[in-house]
Amino acid sequence: MKNFEFIIAFYATKQTLYAIRPIAVKLQRSDLDCYEAYNMVDSTIREIKDLRDSLDTKFSQWFAESSKLTEAVGGSVARPHTAQRQIPRGNAPAQTTEEYFRINLAAPLVDHLLSEMDTRFNHESRTASTLFEVIPKLILENHDLGNLAEKLLYWENGLPSPLSLTDELNHWKNRFSIVDQLPTNLIECIRLCNPDIYPNIYEVPAIGCVSLVGSSTAERSFSALRHVKIYLRNRMSVERLTGLSDAYTPQRRS
Repeated sequence: MKNFEFIIAFYATKQTLYAIRPIAVKLQRSDLDCYEAYNMVDSTIREIKDLRDSLDTKFSQWFAESSKLTEAVGGSVARPHTAQRQIPRGNAPAQTTEEYFRINLAAPLVDHLLSEMDTRFNHESRTASTLFEVIPKLILENHDLGNLAEKLLYWENGLPSPLSLTDELNHWKNRFSIVDQLPTNLIECIRLCNPDIYPNIYEVPAIGCVSLVGSSTAERSFSALRHVKIYLRNRMSVERLTGLSDAYTPQRRS
């Protein structure tokens, strides 16, 4: 652990992953607003891109702190031996030790994190993002409600009157055209929406509120399942398992 290569790798990883720490905590909450979650995701991706653009300056600070720590524990600041052909680790040529670790360690780490974030939260995975457009703050900026209605028909089976959706969207937009304080999330839309007047609009943000952004909900259900179907119940039928799962709560666990 006194090796400088280990220390600089640990410090660079810590500083890089700090950008995703808030969203990693937030996405595990069960009461997370889907609209708020995607805004946090976009903000995190922008923060990582800013880190990549200013990596030269940032890494100089990381290198200085890692050097101090290495000297404090009795290690030496040095880079590994470079060879003409190297496969297990990065071997890009560099003039200084700092440049070597920035090119072969920090830059690939940040690029990989940015690529994974773009892959995990790409446009195809954001099916529920269309639901956000009924938020008054966003619908006032939309000048093609007919196109929006066609997109919302993706959830046609969950809407009570799909044929009147376009008219409801127009009425809903006109309602907030003279209001100063607009709802900014799905929860506020549900509170202000009268289901008798806007039956379809009322269902749209409700669908968005139960839409999942991450896999934490499924992981929690798997954890709870381990308390129900233990190894002593390995011959349990599906009907029996369903009945126990419906009745199970964490407070009843002995």
